[in-house]
Amino acid sequence: MGTACRAVGAVALALAILLPARHAAAQGAIDQAANALVAQLVDKTAKEYRAARRVHALPGPGDLSLVFFTLESFGGGNNYTYYMAAFADLAVSAKEPRGRRYRLLGFDVIGGAGWRAVDFEHFKVDGGCIVLTTREYAAGDPMSNPTRPGTARYCFADRPMQFNPALMPAGDAAPHP
Repeated sequence: MGTACRAVGAVALALAILLPARHAAAQGAIDQAANALVAQLVDKTAKEYRAARRVHALPGPGDLSLVFFTLESFGGGNNYTYYMAAFADLAVSAKEPRGRRYRLLGFDVIGGAGWRAVDFEHFKVDGGCIVLTTREYAAGDPMSNPTRPGTARYCFADRPMQFNPALMPAGDAAPHP
């Protein structure tokens, strides 16, 4: 699967501040948008591990939200893949209530079995990039438990969301194709 992403302005992320979860209507709208994305990504056997989904509001221009989710059992296997998606509020005028409709701005694969574990709760916004807290596989680690602390950086700046290995500390794992 290629990265099917859309651009997100760097200014919006640079100004972003993490806030508590949005009111129920907005949360429902974001979940609905995320459900539509998940439905397009799964195959006949894959499914979302719904209990792991996390939504984080990044307010500012565009009213952005990040959704982290896990899909498992592609092709009937015992595997899983972590994703991050960015959504924006679709309110286009002051008369339209905010938090009712969201559109997908971009998404990417950010980890998974045999690659790295990603902490969906702890990340930071750094100059138009999302810096994720990860655990990478060290020599001898079992497939179920990577142990080496790491980070992964995903950047937005008038281009698709993308993994940027040039900005990573030496030794961080590259993404799956």
